[in-house]
Amino acid sequence: MVRSHAQSRAGDCRAPSQICGAAWSDRTLTRLRMAVFRRLPSYILVIRRRPAVAGLISHLGSPLISRSFLFYLSGPPTIFLLPVASNEIMEEEIEVDSSSDRDSGFEDRISNYTASITASVLAYPVENGRRYHAFRSGLYYLPNDELEQERLDLAHLLMTKGISDKLFLAPIQTDHMHRVLDIGTGTGLWSMSMGDEYPHAEIIGNDLSAIQPPWVPPNVRFMLDDVESEWVYNRPFDFIFCRYMATCISDWPRLVRQAHENLEPGGWAEFQDYDFNFYSRDGSLKQDSNFLKWTHALLDGFRSLPIGKEPCPGPKLHGWLVDAGFENITTRKFSFPLGVWAKDKRLKELGMINLLQFMNGLEAFSLRLLVDHMRMDRDDYNDLLEKVRVDLSNKKIHAQMDFYVTYGQKRRD
Repeated sequence: MVRSHAQSRAGDCRAPSQICGAAWSDRTLTRLRMAVFRRLPSYILVIRRRPAVAGLISHLGSPLISRSFLFYLSGPPTIFLLPVASNEIMEEEIEVDSSSDRDSGFEDRISNYTASITASVLAYPVENGRRYHAFRSGLYYLPNDELEQERLDLAHLLMTKGISDKLFLAPIQTDHMHRVLDIGTGTGLWSMSMGDEYPHAEIIGNDLSAIQPPWVPPNVRFMLDDVESEWVYNRPFDFIFCRYMATCISDWPRLVRQAHENLEPGGWAEFQDYDFNFYSRDGSLKQDSNFLKWTHALLDGFRSLPIGKEPCPGPKLHGWLVDAGFENITTRKFSFPLGVWAKDKRLKELGMINLLQFMNGLEAFSLRLLVDHMRMDRDDYNDLLEKVRVDLSNKKIHAQMDFYVTYGQKRRD
């Protein structure tokens, strides 16, 4: 049963400055630790028992909290979209914080479901202590358990913060946005945020796992679907959104074509995804590091699957949109640090979120692929992951990764 969460707007309506002062009350900290902030950037708090995520967010400090999360603000922010040339790549160089080796403060902070869902679809298999999806089992190699959902929430936080508290960058006329599709919705954070920001729009989120919460905006619904099958939606969409589908898709050009075919004339599609090739500008990430050995093993593993899954779609998105017939295509590249080594405070915070979601995801990324598919010895696997954790905790290694946001428009009739 899908229920409205209109009640979530009731409750503590004080201004953020009254809540988030220099000294936080125990009650406020307790609420933060028991919550994940479901709305970015429209500022609605939804209680969720994910203390690890909430603990990180609550310790980021009042400036970040007051900008992006805090309780029940009077309304959503205005989104300003600047025109970007169709071939523009936005990239900023990340300056290293020379005092990061002594920065113990940041180091301490890292401490409508559809009625047709059947029991068999919800009978999730458990392998090696991790839970996986049951619908079309085996198509997705990562787990869907609580620990992985926690990581997905952090990944949503990372990308939304990384693009200045925006849910998307495409220059959509939102008053004409009536139907929206969220491909691979995961925990449903993006769909729910969109539902609250745009109550006039119907938001549909699909996924292989029914892990989304039952408390959703009345204009949001979730469905089980395999986006690599033929799409059977009865009406086209004004906006199609797809994020973090690296390692999930076997035929990216077909997915992009299906998105184009299912748009209204003049509609937009936006893809947000990464390049899993990590690097450092100063050479501190060595090619023989255990971290890069691990990433190369993952890249080889995903590409060697019987239905090979592309782990680095970000740089290829622009070309796929061109081939599918999109117009007004724009690509923007964002570089996010992995760890707290950046000098800029905003990038340091992004690096911390990125590091935590990465630490949470090490086993999720690796277990099924390396142990089951590539037949790595379990002791060797455990030893490798332990060495990777050591590398990730080394602030002298200035690793970073690139995220790409590519959007395009379907030709108007």
